[in-house]
Amino acid sequence: MTPFEIATGWLFGHGTALPLPREMQPHPRAVLDEILRPALQAERCHVLFSGGRDSSVVLACAVALARREGLPIPSPVTRVFPEDPATSEEDWQRQVLAHLDVSDWVRLEIHDELDVVGPIAQSGLIEHGVVFPSTAYPQAFTFQQLAGGNVLTGEGGDEVFGAQRITPVVALLRRRRRLSPDLVLASARALAPAPIRRRAASREAVATGAYDWLVPAARADARALRAHDAGAEPLWWADGVRHLLRSRSREVGMANLAAVARGVGVQLLHPLMDPRFVASVAMWGGRLGPVGRTETMLRLFGDLLPEQVLRRVTKATFNATAVNRHSAEFIRGWNGDGLDTSLVDVDVLRAHWAEPAPLPATLSLLQQAWLSSNSSRAERVFPA
Repeated sequence: MTPFEIATGWLFGHGTALPLPREMQPHPRAVLDEILRPALQAERCHVLFSGGRDSSVVLACAVALARREGLPIPSPVTRVFPEDPATSEEDWQRQVLAHLDVSDWVRLEIHDELDVVGPIAQSGLIEHGVVFPSTAYPQAFTFQQLAGGNVLTGEGGDEVFGAQRITPVVALLRRRRRLSPDLVLASARALAPAPIRRRAASREAVATGAYDWLVPAARADARALRAHDAGAEPLWWADGVRHLLRSRSREVGMANLAAVARGVGVQLLHPLMDPRFVASVAMWGGRLGPVGRTETMLRLFGDLLPEQVLRRVTKATFNATAVNRHSAEFIRGWNGDGLDTSLVDVDVLRAHWAEPAPLPATLSLLQQAWLSSNSSRAERVFPA
């Protein structure tokens, strides 16, 4: 990451667009089966299962395919955080597993192992420096418990199944939501040309105080880049879904997580972000698409999971797992050194880190500060 990317905690911009398929793609469920089949044929296959809609869908599809074709049933793997009740989704998890009739449930107890400057993260920071996302290195702890097999995730479901730029207009035309000033405004903004949408995104960034831990010039640059990315979103639903794969942050983040997994003998797979699946969902939804994430999931997976699971809108939060006792100890003793003060307002950042759940976008800076404070250890890995 560049100093600016570390300061913002993000990788702005987009890569090359996913080319449009020339022929009609198979139904997304058939494509998902094609993606899952090789993973299930391996000696060991696990599904990271939080109980949320996306990991539940991947598990349900994998279990259904395994039973149809006589393949080994994949094992759901759930991380349990005894000290952080906000992460608990046990009721949802048990409901899904009972519905799927799956009993081989691996539960990994996590305490402080996922801390972004804990011992596991420190090893990666010293060897490779700060990378995106800040939570990449600590994931090695989970992968170490599952070494020697394939691990499937539900990563990307929020985006692939979610609303796109055109969605409020479709909701307005189909009267699927109560007519309201907010819906009319969202529809008008969706149809506006890019310069107007960029200005709206800039005003929103100012109103919400985005990147307020940066000095004014860097803050303005970050907000402008964020607005530019927002202005690049395509209008039509199918194009918006394909556009997701162009994100630099998503591309680099998935590559880095895969590298961490390979380092401990795991092949990490994100079926919902596989280009084949994304392309099939895009063509299935067409130009207008469904009206929101829930409709998408009910239409695609309503036969596999209970309706209440596919309709749920609650979600567990995991911020405290990334900023645990190692981070808290470092922050208490931090003297403000080690960061680029041409980009970062140290006093504002320190106030953010004093909050119970520091902003995830500042965690790359936390790692950079730790690494700078432990430069002698890094010098042993990178001799002059």
